[in-house]
Amino acid sequence: MSDLQSAVSLSNVSLTRSGSRHLNEITVDFPAASHTVIIGENGSGKSTLLDVISRDTKAGEGTVSIFRRDILSYTLPELAQHRAYLKQHQSLGFELSVFDVVKLGAINSRIDRDNLVGEVLVSLDLENLREKLYPNLSGGEKQRVQIARVLAQCWQAENHVCLLDEPMSSLDIKHQQQLIGLLQDLTDRGLTLISVMHDLEVARHAADFLLLMKAGEICDFGPADKVFTDQNIQKTFGVKWPLKISD
Repeated sequence: MSDLQSAVSLSNVSLTRSGSRHLNEITVDFPAASHTVIIGENGSGKSTLLDVISRDTKAGEGTVSIFRRDILSYTLPELAQHRAYLKQHQSLGFELSVFDVVKLGAINSRIDRDNLVGEVLVSLDLENLREKLYPNLSGGEKQRVQIARVLAQCWQAENHVCLLDEPMSSLDIKHQQQLIGLLQDLTDRGLTLISVMHDLEVARHAADFLLLMKAGEICDFGPADKVFTDQNIQKTFGVKWPLKISD
């Protein structure tokens, strides 16, 4: 990846919890203005890696940099201007409207917040739900609202890193396809995306780059069309690909 500008860099990052090694000497550069999808078995360290990149969890060893600056040197307000994070499990205890939930993500915006939120709602097919109360939504609708909130934080795209943990969960096929297209548009505008996905077919189509993880280590990393091979999938998941379901 040395010929590509990196937005996020990890150097010898390790993390041990309760005697268990969750990340082991991770060194990787995530290319800017592109979408890297992380795939691997349950418990392989994917979400932990996002937590460390986001600074929600501090690495036990090694360094994490965003735009060539150590992540620990950012103040929280500074970090919010460069990094947005959709965690795997989101909850909201307030009866806010969809519009107001998404507007929370635009709190640091330098452009008109209402216009920005309106653009995000349209992009995620949420315009007709803007006045509905968040607790009254379906699971898939709530997921799209949370994605919209996070994307509102980095809608201006350039000099932003967006971390998405399982963004496709609870979404139907229509909205999965819509989100893939939107994420591509955002990377074209300069946004750096790093996401975790479980659906391998969705991952291979959404990704510019794939990072394969197993037992807290990187199995392979590179352009999606080169990394997504039958051999790599078998090495990472322990199953043959493509899957064959017998009657």
